[in-house]
Amino acid sequence: MRKLTIFSFLSLFLLVNICFILYIKKTTREIQSLDSTITPTTIIDNVNSLNSNTDKTDNTHQIIEPLEINKSLYHNNNNNENNNLNNNNLNENNFCNCIENGGKTILLFNKHYQITLQNAKKGGPFGELAVYLSVLKGLQYIYNNQNFKNKICHLDISYSESELKEKTLINLQNKIKKCTLQQLQKSNLSEQNIYHLLFIETYSFQDLLNNIFNIKDNSHIWHDHFSKFKCRYRILDFWGTPESQNHEKLNLKQYLIPYPNKYNQFIGYIVDKCFENENLFFYKKNLNKLNLENYFVENYFIEDKNLNKNLENKKLEFLIWGKELKYFHNQKVINFLKNLNSKFNNEITIYATVKDNLDHLPFIKNLGVLNKENWLKSLQKAHFVIGLGDPVIGPTAFDAISCGAIFLNPIFDQPRTLYGMNKELTLSNQHPYAEEFIGLPYVIPFRFEMNSLDEIFFSSFRNSGNNDEEKKKKAVLKEVLEGKRKLKGLILGDYTLGGVVKRLLEEVLPMSERICGK
Repeated sequence: MRKLTIFSFLSLFLLVNICFILYIKKTTREIQSLDSTITPTTIIDNVNSLNSNTDKTDNTHQIIEPLEINKSLYHNNNNNENNNLNNNNLNENNFCNCIENGGKTILLFNKHYQITLQNAKKGGPFGELAVYLSVLKGLQYIYNNQNFKNKICHLDISYSESELKEKTLINLQNKIKKCTLQQLQKSNLSEQNIYHLLFIETYSFQDLLNNIFNIKDNSHIWHDHFSKFKCRYRILDFWGTPESQNHEKLNLKQYLIPYPNKYNQFIGYIVDKCFENENLFFYKKNLNKLNLENYFVENYFIEDKNLNKNLENKKLEFLIWGKELKYFHNQKVINFLKNLNSKFNNEITIYATVKDNLDHLPFIKNLGVLNKENWLKSLQKAHFVIGLGDPVIGPTAFDAISCGAIFLNPIFDQPRTLYGMNKELTLSNQHPYAEEFIGLPYVIPFRFEMNSLDEIFFSSFRNSGNNDEEKKKKAVLKEVLEGKRKLKGLILGDYTLGGVVKRLLEEVLPMSERICGK
């Protein structure tokens, strides 16, 4: 009996320890997976469930590494007992106290959201949508976190002028009416001017301007507000706006852009994590070319057995960037794709995601337009993504690199100026930002006229020296071409939720008073 009791005790002790270890592992996985939920795909899936006045708590307070938020932007919790208030549960008194102490009321307006979203799902451009959804996610994160000094006391998201006028504005006006005169004076708000900042995407902003200047009825929703409070507007501007095209005489920092320039406010956007396993990708914090000096060549390849098993004994996979048939009718593009296929002795597979047939290129496997999930799965398997020259500077290049696919970046015969968008933006290749911020071996510049494989893949090394750094990059590329190995994904820290939140907190929100002269 005594032996049985001891045996039972040991068995129970062992069982408890096993359960504890399993719990720790599960908790660790959950913590590590939080940031993987922060993707434009996630936002698309969830954004329609948002109320016009955001009242729902996002319980997954995602990790916003790798860019750390400056600690000075946080309150000292010991000095302010209200810091831990959940923003979504602010009652009338707490709302008034919040705006009195410098908190912001914010409107995010996009009347073209549904149209743009449906077009993107059918193969249309995703760039403008990526910026909008990323800013939305960043504002939501700040809104739900009361430990930041730059609080958001109230966040409205509206998709139509009728909804804005009939519901959204009235709800906030009623909240503001219950604040004291002293609180309103400190907050720089009034019943007529209820938002500190209004974020509007470009096309909605153009509609706003047309309504103001083409409609004689001064009672239009935007008419008086824009003329009196234009300093409070922030335009989500994919292409950027130089002084020569700043017809509304806004401060140039009121234009928020996805890639840095010398005159507008850089905001960036959130690039998808292609892999859940943290060992399958790495972060790069600085916006400069990749440096392999401190790494072994092997560090850049995926060693996941399950993933590699799916890639074993397979051909090299190329995926073409471009969903519209018009991109495939350029004779230079046609000749290049045929040449690429023949030079590899047909030992490669080239995929496209075009909504129409590619009968003139029968060796290409057309997958049709893919949803975001299947597009990322295709990128996970691809060794290379081929740019066709258009569309320019879209998110696909960074998406590909985040999945470990090398981006073949076409060089233009002549620099291209986007007169209809930003006449001061001149491009020498399809995605100069990918080349500037990352470079070899993840981004390979080439010309469609190049014939040999050596010329296509290695000509860019010839002018960059023969040092150890370049030898490593060559070795990495040869391993991909000859060994059919898959690179780890690479994500720029500035293109994560942490990067977007950091710029909102450190630059966009604090700058509002300076731009308005207060």
